[in-house]
Amino acid sequence: MEREDPHAQPDVKGAAHDHTGEWKDDRTLVMHWSEVSKGKPTEEELTMVVVSDKEIREREVDTVEGKVAVEVELNWVKAA
Repeated sequence: MEREDPHAQPDVKGAAHDHTGEWKDDRTLVMHWSEVSKGKPTEEELTMVVVSDKEIREREVDTVEGKVAVEVELNWVKAA
């Protein structure tokens, strides 16, 4: 199942940018963004997994010049 989705999301520094993404299966969406920032190639990959109707797991990996600069894992849980 493949579909490209433009998605604007703020990064961990609060700057918003567009992502394109693809559904890997019925529960996993992987989104990418890249640009040259301050003269250096910069990329971001977001992986979102629907765990249940009340929980989503998100993993963000930001790289600068191919080296991991930021790695964040979040669990989004719907309040009761």
